[in-house]
Amino acid sequence: MSKHFDLTRLETLIKDSIKVMDLDLSGLNVLTEAASGNFVSTCLIAAMANANKVIAVTKDSSYGSANQVIDFCQNNANSLSINNIEFTDQPPHEVAKGINIVTNLGFVRPINKQLIDELPSNAVISLMWEPWELREEDIDVNYCVSKDIPVIGTNERDTRLNTYKYVGLLAAKLLFERNIEIYSSNIIVIGSDPFGSYIHETLQSIGASSTQLVLNEEISNKEIEILKNLQNADAIILAEHNFPYQIIGKDSVIDPDNIKDKQLIHICGNVDKSFLNMRDMKIWPEEIAPFGYMSLTTEYVGPKPLVDLHTAGLKVGEIASRSRLEGNSVLEAIEETQKSGLGLKLNAF
Repeated sequence: MSKHFDLTRLETLIKDSIKVMDLDLSGLNVLTEAASGNFVSTCLIAAMANANKVIAVTKDSSYGSANQVIDFCQNNANSLSINNIEFTDQPPHEVAKGINIVTNLGFVRPINKQLIDELPSNAVISLMWEPWELREEDIDVNYCVSKDIPVIGTNERDTRLNTYKYVGLLAAKLLFERNIEIYSSNIIVIGSDPFGSYIHETLQSIGASSTQLVLNEEISNKEIEILKNLQNADAIILAEHNFPYQIIGKDSVIDPDNIKDKQLIHICGNVDKSFLNMRDMKIWPEEIAPFGYMSLTTEYVGPKPLVDLHTAGLKVGEIASRSRLEGNSVLEAIEETQKSGLGLKLNAF
């Protein structure tokens, strides 16, 4: 479903990542998504890591109809001689019985009471990102706590995946697409950590004159000076996931007149797209995600960051699931994932 899709390379990356993460899902049942392009990888990873059964759910979306996605995924599974995945457009709660590991991916969400009530008491929910990225509408964490079902994040900074390094490469790719050379260019990165610093360091390593600006409710004199000098920038990158207020728009933090001719790169951050269009401001990509979401993920640079992150997330699920099946408590299961270096505990637990 993508002209850049390369199943041969994807298979190699999956096998390598399974080996690096020492992932073995033998005897375990996994509920995840069936998705297009490189996002087919999650169900393939689980299957290739010897899962007893993989249920991959999907539905109609802007990426294609459910039938199109199922055909795409099934054809790729067949090409790899994989026969332990069940692709379905049934709602996740209707196929959740007997599941050991639930992933939090798009077509599985929301993980709500209806779904949680169908899970066995020793099930675990594995997040394919760190806890700070949690959105309340995606998972009813408090209900999981009441049901003794652990929800565990994945450490994206572990050296086995280093996801955030790809965020810097994502910014670089988007700049190149807009004919911003990076080398010797003056680039302002508006973004708190971890995104902001990784992008800033990547651009500096390529030879850019990069400045990172972290927005807070009270803006310091240093930040005020940076905001005043935005008109001297060749490009401005928005990669802000913490600051909830509008960065660009009517009555926003940034005076639009200071950047009316500047190239804006949007990775994440609260901006008024209709205002930008009305002012004919240059922003890339054209489709901007709402606050709390990324306009493009690290998969945009290639499949490896996606494969490594989702393999790591499944490893977190494997460790926690086996611990629960052995009769250990929720906290003990979470601690086992933390010992591996891959698991991250949510505050609710």
